[in-house]
Amino acid sequence: MAEEYKKGTGTGRGGWRGGGRPKGSVSNKPKSNKTEAFTRAITVEEKAYLNKCLDEYRARNGQ
Repeated sequence: MAEEYKKGTGTGRGGWRGGGRPKGSVSNKPKSNKTEAFTRAITVEEKAYLNKCLDEYRARNGQ
């Protein structure tokens, strides 16, 4: 049987003893680019256009 959790026991940080992500575990799913999804609310077509404009700007200015 599972242990009963007793409030006030352990290190004082809450949670279940032995809980959490196991050390050395890895995920099989690729990470999503969350920053881009929330900070750049643009369509795919707009993004392609902006990337093209940025490439042209950098080519003109020698960057």
